[in-house]
Amino acid sequence: MVREYLKEIGYKDNEIEEILEAYSLTSFQEETLLKNIKKNYEYFIVIGYTAEEIIKMTKRQPSIYGYSIENMTKKITDMMKLGYSQEEVIKMTKVLPSIYSYSIESMNQKIKDMMTLGYSQEEVIKMTKRLPSIYGYSI
Repeated sequence: MVREYLKEIGYKDNEIEEILEAYSLTSFQEETLLKNIKKNYEYFIVIGYTAEEIIKMTKRQPSIYGYSIENMTKKITDMMKLGYSQEEVIKMTKVLPSIYSYSIESMNQKIKDMMTLGYSQEEVIKMTKRLPSIYGYSI
């Protein structure tokens, strides 16, 4: 069931295996995992991701399929409270999908650190990949 759905939405066989073998997803029953994948995939489409972007993002961070919609919505809302638009947050998560797993406190501190170093909010968006390792430590 899950394999067929993932293939249907555009994943290749080797990518399907990698997703299904992701440690964070192995504890799900197949029916529950299928339901989560469908819900999360549809959620991402509705908020502005393309199918290709979802595939790329979840290949890098398959655990996203285990997150609740409420959790992901809260991450977006929290980032918007830091002054970013929804479109900017989506752009950032395309580059760094693990943002969905970070606490808002960690993200806020990383963004403040980059701004203290002289980067503008727009530059932080462009440099999203550097957020986890600024100063050599990770979120």
